[in-house]
Amino acid sequence: MDKIKNKSLLARFTAVILVLIITSSVSISFYYIEMIKSDHRTQINELRNAQLLATKTHVKDQVQELIDFITFQRYSNRNQVKSDLQEHVEQALLIADNIYFQNRADSSLEEIKQSVVNALAPVRWGGDQPRYYFIYNSDGSPVLDISRTAKSGQKSEFSEPLSKKMTTLIKHQGRAFLQENLITSDQSRQPALIYIKQFKALGWYIGSFEYESDIELRTKQSILDKINFKRESSDYIFVYDNQGKFIAHPELISMQHRNISEFSDTSGNKLLTSINKVINEQYGGFVQYSWMNPVTDKVSTKTSYVQFFSPWGWTVGSGTYTEEVDLYIAHFESEMDKSLQSIMFGVMSITLFLLVVFLIVGLGFKNSLERDMRRFIHVFKSASTKNKLIVKDSLKYSEFVTLAHYANNILEARIETQNELIEHATIDSLTKAFNRRQFMSLFRLDYQKAVKSKNDLVLLLLDIDFFKLVNDNYGHPSGDFVLQKFVEICKSQVRKSDYLGRVGGEEFALLLPDTNIDEALRIAEKLRQTVENTEFNCKECSLSITVSIGLSSIIEQPYHDESSMFKQADAYLYQAKDSGRNRVCSSLS
Repeated sequence: MDKIKNKSLLARFTAVILVLIITSSVSISFYYIEMIKSDHRTQINELRNAQLLATKTHVKDQVQELIDFITFQRYSNRNQVKSDLQEHVEQALLIADNIYFQNRADSSLEEIKQSVVNALAPVRWGGDQPRYYFIYNSDGSPVLDISRTAKSGQKSEFSEPLSKKMTTLIKHQGRAFLQENLITSDQSRQPALIYIKQFKALGWYIGSFEYESDIELRTKQSILDKINFKRESSDYIFVYDNQGKFIAHPELISMQHRNISEFSDTSGNKLLTSINKVINEQYGGFVQYSWMNPVTDKVSTKTSYVQFFSPWGWTVGSGTYTEEVDLYIAHFESEMDKSLQSIMFGVMSITLFLLVVFLIVGLGFKNSLERDMRRFIHVFKSASTKNKLIVKDSLKYSEFVTLAHYANNILEARIETQNELIEHATIDSLTKAFNRRQFMSLFRLDYQKAVKSKNDLVLLLLDIDFFKLVNDNYGHPSGDFVLQKFVEICKSQVRKSDYLGRVGGEEFALLLPDTNIDEALRIAEKLRQTVENTEFNCKECSLSITVSIGLSSIIEQPYHDESSMFKQADAYLYQAKDSGRNRVCSSLS
């Protein structure tokens, strides 16, 4: 009876142990899988938000670039008209001057004047541009009037105040540019740009002009010619005027000169109402509506940025379809799902194999198996939660060593994937320094440690002087090379315990733990000199740069938090900039 009872107890005990082992293995596997799924969902959400932000920034930049281009083109065209008016008047003056010098010995002044009028009258309206000559006596009476219909001797089209203004300017300067309202062919008055120059020999003022409306019309047409072309993507510029008529819509040519008030999205919302609300409240902003995607020929949600250009009464916009972002995310998610399925398959395979091993050897090697199983569960759980590989030498049985090998393969793949994701999240892709978020996180931790332990901590903010000139003069690839070379120099001059981060375009931060301010100043000055003495050579350029450095120390004065210390270093950086650049500034400066 005792023997049978002992066997029964042993079987029950073994069964309990096996059940516990099976339950533990399955629980660990499911916990590990759920943890990976959670990370997967978080990564997808973060990527989608980042992609949407980047897309919105792109369409906004497109609109603002066009607005800036229009402003520049108006200014440029106006200056060109000024130059053309001057050249036009100089041609008339050259004709008058030649006639005067050829006839002054043999003809009277009145005869010479008539000869000049006869020479200029036939050509005064020539050329492709809507400008022509006019001539006035110094007393303001017309010789060739500014009006096309006026005749010599008639009352001038210039108002008396304008005539006085013109006479006064020319007497003092010999020439003048004026912007005044002049009568048009339909007897209305419009602003015009006028250029007049004195011809002293005959006591004349010779000039030419062009209506502002003609200048603006040419500028508008050149802008529309630039943006009215077919694009192959769903990303395009559209423009409608202050009456709501489309004047530029390159993707849907049939919509040009139609009124935007005619259009509603698939939900029945008036597009013009949505756009006007944004423009009236913010002068420009984002609107979202349903619209036909010209690439997919399907109705999709579209996000557009619109901005009002008041001088012309134009509303300029550009948009993108959110489904394009969704497609990109879906592709990325599909790739991650494949990786996740592979990991899940591996984990489940390991679990099943582990259970089979325990069932086979459990009866014969119960005690030894229990010990090795407990050891295996421990290292496996540690590996799954801490990203540490299983140490195969700690396992007794070859089966567990084999399991550990396959588990390590899966874990290595996971660790490699996570390390890549961590690098993307913490490292600046161009310079390989910490990005701003990661640097500020490390700075916050070291600041708290320094406050608690009352140790030294120094923060350096470094800014490459006149870096914008490198991009402007040599191009962005050369600018990227300078940034990379600069980071290499910084890393070669600091210790392994120091942190270097890129916190702005050409601005970097260097954290020196357990460093007093004198030692930090020595490091900063050595770094400044090394940068100054280094030749930056690449295919496009060979140049030297300098760096300005601001330094703050946790010991030199109390701070409320790490942000205050950062602001102090930033203040010293601006001091270095204002003091002439290429220097180090701190409380000891």
